[in-house]
Amino acid sequence: MLLFQYDFKIEFYSNNRGFLSLRPKLVIETKKGTPLINILISNEYSALKSMQCKKAQLQFFNMPLNFNKSLKIGDVVNIFYRKFSYESNIGYKFIMAGYLGAPIDFDFENGDFICEYDVCLITKYKFLNKKLTVNNFSGKSLEESIKSVFKDKAVIHINREDRERIIDEDFYVSTFKEFIERLLGKYVHLIFVDTGDLTSKVDIRFVFINFNALGNVESFYKNLQDYSLLFITQKELRDLRQPNFDFWSATLLFTDKIKVGDRVKFINQYGEVVKAVVKETSAHLTNMGKCILKLKLYNVDKVLYE
Repeated sequence: MLLFQYDFKIEFYSNNRGFLSLRPKLVIETKKGTPLINILISNEYSALKSMQCKKAQLQFFNMPLNFNKSLKIGDVVNIFYRKFSYESNIGYKFIMAGYLGAPIDFDFENGDFICEYDVCLITKYKFLNKKLTVNNFSGKSLEESIKSVFKDKAVIHINREDRERIIDEDFYVSTFKEFIERLLGKYVHLIFVDTGDLTSKVDIRFVFINFNALGNVESFYKNLQDYSLLFITQKELRDLRQPNFDFWSATLLFTDKIKVGDRVKFINQYGEVVKAVVKETSAHLTNMGKCILKLKLYNVDKVLYE
């Protein structure tokens, strides 16, 4: 028995033009390693530069041949996990929800087979071409402009000076795509589409990050040593035009408590406390081995862009 064996529950809901069924049409729940499931969580760049979106890949091993007969492209998937599967009193925690892609089947010579699905947070074409109710942002602050478009779905990790920056140019746009394209590079360094809360639909958050001067923003820093930190290494990006900028890669046992934009701290090999911001998260989850969360971090005391 694995000390840190996880169980998973995956719910599939019919999605009829944005209206979800009240009950899942299929539920897959693992017990004692059966059925074998892998869940790969990664990030992909959209068609827009510097906009990333979280996605998942579900891999089901040796399932009944007709288990997915009722599943359709665009169905909504809710993914849950539970630590220490041998303790029945521990409840499931929500990982993410998304839209189901087309199945891909793999057959092996030994008779094993895998059914694989992608799970995406947004349907890119419909989202990016959605019309805005507010079109002219000239004279508004950056923070006001972001909140008027993304409402309560915006998570802003930008220092106060940049938040209050007034847009003093002609800034008229009609779609989400146009708004994001105008922001990226000049006003915002990175936009990340992350999972939101467990609701009756796919809930998402838009995380806005500016790398520079985040070290001047007072905030609570999560201690990575408190989250079963397994490994951390330093990477250094050298640029003749900029000071050295430190990137770090950290590996932890999987947790849902750390997200993109979170501020974290850890002790490096010299015994120094390093403060950093989470730039990317990815995970490899399985009910037959370790469940790992990988973080890409950058120092908050350094500047990436001028």
